[in-house]
Amino acid sequence: MIKVIITLLGILVFTQAVYASQNLPKVNQVALQFAKEFSNNPTQIDNLFSKNFIKRNTNSKNWLINTYKENGQVTKVEPVKIYSNRTGKFNFFFSNQTYLPITIVLLNNYKIQNTEVGYKTNLNDSFLKIVNDLKKWPGKNSLTIKYISENNKNVVNYNSNKIFPIASSFKLYVLGALYHAIHNKQLKWNDIIHINHKYNTLTPELPQEGGTIEYWPNHAPVTLQTLATLMIQKSDNTAADTLIHIVGRKNIEAILKNMGDNNSELMVPFCTIKQYNLMIHKPSIGREYLKAKTVSKKLEILEELTKQKTPNWHDYANFDLASEGLAYRASTSDLCNAMIWFGKSTHFNTNSTVLQILASFGPKFGGFKYVGLKGGSFGTNTLNTFTMTYLIENKNDKWFTVSISCQDANEPINIQNVNLLMNRVFILLNK
Repeated sequence: MIKVIITLLGILVFTQAVYASQNLPKVNQVALQFAKEFSNNPTQIDNLFSKNFIKRNTNSKNWLINTYKENGQVTKVEPVKIYSNRTGKFNFFFSNQTYLPITIVLLNNYKIQNTEVGYKTNLNDSFLKIVNDLKKWPGKNSLTIKYISENNKNVVNYNSNKIFPIASSFKLYVLGALYHAIHNKQLKWNDIIHINHKYNTLTPELPQEGGTIEYWPNHAPVTLQTLATLMIQKSDNTAADTLIHIVGRKNIEAILKNMGDNNSELMVPFCTIKQYNLMIHKPSIGREYLKAKTVSKKLEILEELTKQKTPNWHDYANFDLASEGLAYRASTSDLCNAMIWFGKSTHFNTNSTVLQILASFGPKFGGFKYVGLKGGSFGTNTLNTFTMTYLIENKNDKWFTVSISCQDANEPINIQNVNLLMNRVFILLNK
């Protein structure tokens, strides 16, 4: 019997027996040999993988067998990107209509030294299936997807208007107010300010708890762009408080509705993180703030807090006040609207400073043309929350925004499940 490989549109298609063509890059040939090992009885592990790989991955044989049992045999291997003769990324398609992205790195002797396995994807996946899976999760959850290029069309609208604690995602509004002031020529990205330790959000005794710049020398010079980048990409709390003082509380409150926050009253007055930390370290003051009926009374409490020393992590803190309402709050729809505002305000110019600041993982993360994001999370005895919001340009020049929020009173949020679900979203958005 002649054993052949048919190459069609860049996809390596399997016949009954698959062998690598000598005309293909070596990594392609190895990928095809690797594909045959997904079976009930892998026999070429020693010939295919380096000794170091086998030593580091002692469970390789069981993984190959279990993957085969879950997904069936490999039916084709699709080269995604060939970096060199010894390195390439491939999609391994299985008979149960799933595929697995695997990056392969070869040694000089063409044995596999490293693999990077991505998330398994169902070829028949859909947003409806994703939402149905999300509905099965514990706690309260929300997912909003808007197709910006189609007049902000709602693609997914699951609990989109439900209010969640958003943790550090509130920093999007600080960035929005800063960008607005720069756009109106009131400030410049390269304006230099000097660090003031009175804005420290916590006494810096535990490394990096409040942020990076708490550990920098007092009065050290820094640009507004650096502060904004630290606030978004490192979620630096002290950088955020410094910017709140520079931009001004009233200006942030004024931008909330412009950025599409339909629940802006929940963040008025807009308190600093230091004020928030003082309230959870002094629960009686926190509860007095929550009971205050008017904005003026809340402002009076916040003004008194500004006179107090920065709280210390060693002091008692009642983080459970967050479950009583002492938290920055918004809906996933509100957060998507904020990302739409950034896009439209910059005419979706991915080279603009503010969109570059939002691109925490690099602007072309995950195969998209652009990805901007901001998230936030915290956990207490009575409240665990996780929020992440994205601004995305897909490979077809179409723009989307996605926001997910998860809240659970009993258990920490399962971040791995969130990542798996969001990976499914990203694959559908980039088709």
